[in-house]
Amino acid sequence: MPDVYREIILELEKRKIADARTIGPFYISSMATHMLNIANQTKRIYTEGGLPANLRQHILYVAPPGFGKSYYVKQFLEHEDYSLLKGVSSFPAFFEGSMTEAGLIGSIDPAQPGQPPRKMYGLAGGEGSNAIVGMEEFAAITNSMVQDYNAGLDTALLTMLDSGIVNKRLRNGDLKYTSNMTWWAGTQPARFDLSSGLARRF
Repeated sequence: MPDVYREIILELEKRKIADARTIGPFYISSMATHMLNIANQTKRIYTEGGLPANLRQHILYVAPPGFGKSYYVKQFLEHEDYSLLKGVSSFPAFFEGSMTEAGLIGSIDPAQPGQPPRKMYGLAGGEGSNAIVGMEEFAAITNSMVQDYNAGLDTALLTMLDSGIVNKRLRNGDLKYTSNMTWWAGTQPARFDLSSGLARRF
């Protein structure tokens, strides 16, 4: 069986990535707990208070410009052919820009004549529900929280990153699901808002 940790570190060094043995292990650890968490939600390998524990390790790399925040996420996620996780079936991976609440969590379209309301799952409940999702600048999503159409994004994001449970009630119905999405992002210190409780999710 291949030593995945060693192979990834060697590949990062082969690509001449700075601090591969210092920063790389955080991403490798997050990959491991991502897979363990998916298994734990059904097999109950480890529980807390009788409930299956959520074992994901989200990463928020806080550093000044030029210290590799975006570079590391791109090495693992962005490029369709050359990023480390692209094409690996056991690690669905997405690289995103900014997102609205509907794009991340989902929405419900009004009922049409003779048809029930249609549930539209966002990335967290659809194709990205078991994925590692990267974002170049996390401020892109925190800045969008102040828009009127994203009024519930901060609460939904906090819950999704913490327990994975999404419970959103709308006029046309409700969306309920559990997301195993693991989030990787970077941000500059001056853009990092600690007031909403996001800090302890990473």
